[in-house]
Amino acid sequence: MSSVNDSRYLYDIQKKMEAMLKYQKPAERDQKLLQYYIDQLFTLPCFRTTVVPPPGFGIFARYVRELHIPIPGYPYNMKMRLTGPRGSTIKRMEDFCQCSINVHPVKYDHVVVYIACADYINVARWRVDLAEKCIMEILRIPANGRDVVYQMQMAELAVRNGTYESRMMYFH
Repeated sequence: MSSVNDSRYLYDIQKKMEAMLKYQKPAERDQKLLQYYIDQLFTLPCFRTTVVPPPGFGIFARYVRELHIPIPGYPYNMKMRLTGPRGSTIKRMEDFCQCSINVHPVKYDHVVVYIACADYINVARWRVDLAEKCIMEILRIPANGRDVVYQMQMAELAVRNGTYESRMMYFH
């Protein structure tokens, strides 16, 4: 799908979700449909691509990597940034990378992340490397000050809490 068609599709989804939130009482809302709208609108741009793993060879094994990520002076709680609203960011990352990801906080600006994958050894290493890149991408704060991860997580949280205000979101 081209970016113009993708932007138009996301705009239509946003309008449908806003109508649902505006005209339906919380008890009357179709929760599966609302979850679909949330998944479509608030999936981070880095998880919208399709990746193809290398062909598997070798033995089938469980590959585990432990990452210690200390970033002194980091302005956000790292565990919450990786986890996202109600665990949605980490769930999307696990679906995208097809790995199990566990985040353990040490301090506000230091976390230990365990990434595990069971597959052919070369594919498992590739998936764990991909998960590590995704984690570092989520933790990166852009120099231009426009933090897309934070904006999308806060907008998703507002929808889930029922405090979402109708405003145009900027989609890439």
